[in-house]
Amino acid sequence: LLGMGGIAIFLVLFYAFMGCDKVERDRMLVLTVLILFSVLFWSLFEQAGSSLNVFADRSVDRVLLGMEIPASMFQSLNAFFIFTLAPIVSGLWVWLARKGWEPSTPAKFGFAILQVGLGFLALVFGAKLAGENGLTGMVWLVLVYLLHTTGELCISPVGLSVVTKLSLKKIVGMMMGIWFLAFAAANFIAGQIAIMTGGATDSTALIDQGERTARVIEVYANVGWFAVSVSVVRLLLVPVLRKRLHGVH
Repeated sequence: LLGMGGIAIFLVLFYAFMGCDKVERDRMLVLTVLILFSVLFWSLFEQAGSSLNVFADRSVDRVLLGMEIPASMFQSLNAFFIFTLAPIVSGLWVWLARKGWEPSTPAKFGFAILQVGLGFLALVFGAKLAGENGLTGMVWLVLVYLLHTTGELCISPVGLSVVTKLSLKKIVGMMMGIWFLAFAAANFIAGQIAIMTGGATDSTALIDQGERTARVIEVYANVGWFAVSVSVVRLLLVPVLRKRLHGVH
């Protein structure tokens, strides 16, 4: 899968340098960079259906008002936040556009990666505040889904749009396919991250609750700081990439 992705990116770059004029080449290069960065976002975002769900089941205090909330119920938080926040975020972009302050597409991608990283770091912080039972408060898990959803709202709605805007018309179909290939690559990487957390092991494999949580949190801290670091670099590159959009927002 990753090999196919590498071949696809090579073909895109080859075509950009050999079959495009300067404006077309610049736009294709920016699009390629955005697609590559999207892989990082989705590989972390997709922990929601794997390691985060396992973490909720094994390491989160899910008792509320004397009732235990099933771990699977937290999967609905993303849909809830999408439903409630999408109108607000879209209205924010419109308001900022009227003021001339709307972030460019490269900036939105950077903000998305920043938020997905901060989500994991928030959970790491919350886990360090765990009680004597070693269980993390559920508010920190909710915060993860909130930050990941606001990140998704920065990248998902503009992703398909930017592909059609920056691609040459004669290869827009191929570029759309590469965009979805990036999703596939991200899900493969997401699976590898989930394996590192120990989510694939039996719940009895780690006897001590603190040891089990520490294993997951170590991975989350690493990917969280990595995402934040990448987002900072990404945001620093915004002026360079925006210049190469040649008028496309």
